[in-house]
Amino acid sequence: MQGCSTKRIKISVIVPVYKVEKYIDRCVKSLLQQSLKEIQIILVDDGSPDRCGDICDRYAEKDQRIKVVHKENAGLGFARNTGMEYADGEYIAFVDSDDYISADMLERLYRFASEENLDAVFCGFTVVTRDNKHMDRQEVCKITYFNNRKEREKYLLGMIGAEPEYPKDARFTMSVWRGIYKKEVIDAGQCMFPSERKVVSEDIIFHIQFLHYAERIAVLPECYYYYCENQSSLTHTYRADRFEKVLNLIALIDQMMKEYGFQDPENMSKDRLLLARSRSAIRQICYHQYMLGKKKADKEIYKIMTSPQLRRCIGEYRCAKLPFVQKCFFYAVKWKSVKGSKLLIRINDIRKRKGRLVSRHLRK
Repeated sequence: MQGCSTKRIKISVIVPVYKVEKYIDRCVKSLLQQSLKEIQIILVDDGSPDRCGDICDRYAEKDQRIKVVHKENAGLGFARNTGMEYADGEYIAFVDSDDYISADMLERLYRFASEENLDAVFCGFTVVTRDNKHMDRQEVCKITYFNNRKEREKYLLGMIGAEPEYPKDARFTMSVWRGIYKKEVIDAGQCMFPSERKVVSEDIIFHIQFLHYAERIAVLPECYYYYCENQSSLTHTYRADRFEKVLNLIALIDQMMKEYGFQDPENMSKDRLLLARSRSAIRQICYHQYMLGKKKADKEIYKIMTSPQLRRCIGEYRCAKLPFVQKCFFYAVKWKSVKGSKLLIRINDIRKRKGRLVSRHLRK
């Protein structure tokens, strides 16, 4: 049995596990192969109905750095909360069990955080598509620090939603899996994840809490995390309550930001988020029209378009500076054009497929 029980634990890695029998080996092996050896790996078996629990137990028998927690299924957010209860490291990292990380990710982030006395440090990530194409996502061009309250607020707003003229819906990803967080800050703020059964993107709620108590954070340009697309993605899974969870998220963000004193002038970031997630919800319905039927699909899209929250956003948001495609979609929603929104989604998907084909051709 391997391990380093006599050494101080530098990073506790929390891995929620649920129905990932196909991917769990790849994930755990990437953690065991880390160049930083003083780590704790907490595998939280969230009541997975497949063989994941047994696989986790077998890994724990081979390496004493691994701790397995078996619990009743309650979702990703609560699984992470459970993992934090068992974390003994100076920093905490979150890795999704269908993803993996580079062999030096934890060492590089820990060394940089220690040398710079940071409460959190984030890196870029690589998207691994279902056909095994790798696309780097660098969020900064050079090391970027956020050293005071105003700068941390700017970073938070960049995760929620970018300003209208920015080409992407957000400057920084909300996801917690691309960084490490100082445990004493998490403990001081009693930072917790809500249930994704009530809201989408529960990570942003954790970040609101953490960034209130943190002092210094930094973002690195290097990509160390591998985010893997799989069959549970938007195009393969229909959730009837997706938009309801979007509205719940917006309301909770608003509540939490007021509680912690963060400002969002003119609701600019929250409204950009609402517009983006509305497109996503409508796109999901379009992808599953074959299952819902055209009449029901159109009814669900119209229901989203006429929701009071989205109508308020459409009436107040400064759309003139939005990127062209997003502006077109904005007006389709404003005019309550179900046909127009579906056509735009179809055109945009064709454009993206052509872009991927051109990129693939150039790589040859």
